[in-house]
Amino acid sequence: MEIEIGPNRRLLFIDSPGHAYHHYAVYDPQSKGLFSGDAAGISFPKLQKELGFDFYAPSSSPTQFNPEAMLATLHKFLKLDLTQLFITHYGRHSDARKVIEKNIERTAAYDRIAREAFAEEPTWEHTAARLREFFHYELEKMGVPSNHPVRQAFEFDIQMNAKGMFHYIQTKVHS
Repeated sequence: MEIEIGPNRRLLFIDSPGHAYHHYAVYDPQSKGLFSGDAAGISFPKLQKELGFDFYAPSSSPTQFNPEAMLATLHKFLKLDLTQLFITHYGRHSDARKVIEKNIERTAAYDRIAREAFAEEPTWEHTAARLREFFHYELEKMGVPSNHPVRQAFEFDIQMNAKGMFHYIQTKVHS
């Protein structure tokens, strides 16, 4: 849907399920900016502030997360003439394509990890343990020391995302 907000200015509302069924993103062609809500993932400003690293991840919070829908949404975003991304959690990012491409990669990884974890031990706690290993590996690749306290900033998101992925696997894949 498009809406005129002034002379020669319009916004495009894009159905963007994945994080949640009801999600819409708002694209401004004039600024080449996308207000993505949680549909394009989240960022971790504490990591940027303390170590100068940008880290992006999908938000797979319960109970409406669907990795296939999220991947379709992210690919839809890549078709836009896009330079900047405004993420609800958190901030403006001038490397929109990089953020989206990283979240495509990580959404696929979440799905694989959740399916493997469910097959090994069908509990959200086991899914969280496997997702924690993934996050820590990704942080290590970026140069974040294994003993750095900033890793604790990820724990809430790891648990929430594990619950969302576990719910998805349990209700959509194994129901």
